[in-house]
Amino acid sequence: MPVTVVQAESLYAQAIAQVQLSPKLRHKTEQQLQESQTVENISVDLPRFHQQVSPVQKTEHFCGLCHDDLPHGENLQVRSFLNMHTTYISCETCHFRPEAYTLEQQWVDVKSGDLLNQTQAQFPSKTGIIRPFYQQQAVSLKTDHALFKKIADHWQQMPIAEQAPLKARIHTPLEEKGLACRSCHDSEQKILNLKQLGASVDQQQAITHNSIARFLAQNEDNKQPTPLIRLIDLLN
Repeated sequence: MPVTVVQAESLYAQAIAQVQLSPKLRHKTEQQLQESQTVENISVDLPRFHQQVSPVQKTEHFCGLCHDDLPHGENLQVRSFLNMHTTYISCETCHFRPEAYTLEQQWVDVKSGDLLNQTQAQFPSKTGIIRPFYQQQAVSLKTDHALFKKIADHWQQMPIAEQAPLKARIHTPLEEKGLACRSCHDSEQKILNLKQLGASVDQQQAITHNSIARFLAQNEDNKQPTPLIRLIDLLN
């Protein structure tokens, strides 16, 4: 008799399933959804910043079911720099940081979802995005996952009372504030294995000693509001 191999749930899916939903969290989420109904979402189609030809058609991804391609808008001074990262780094890379788990970042083809051959891929990849993996399995929910399909097909028809617990469970395992700049733009960073991802020595140096990231990190350390960025500040 043939043996059927059942693939384990992704780490993010497991985290969603383990969320203990309190009445307080449910009520807070319902209020957020009610407020969001009055806000008009504007979708902007921009090319990938590191690709000079027409943009690659991305596959649908879980976060993109509700968030557009430019999700960072709260901090006007740095939103352009944050949104630039979304063209080549997945949301989970910065916002899904489970304790006691070490995740490995890999380039994934945006069309097929398959791992890219790192011996042939350019850095940054023109057709890929960096996604976190755990035990050789992508953390992200795939398009054939039941929760992915439920939200993609039925979210707009759901009443708020049904949307709220779903939204709360999905976001509870995520960190609202993403990684600090120095998490990747520092010689001691542990998030990205730049060499494994295909970066040359010069590219590794440019990323870990990025002037803009250092400037922003100084304001984070001093707990000061991010000022308007001037070229003279970056050259000092």
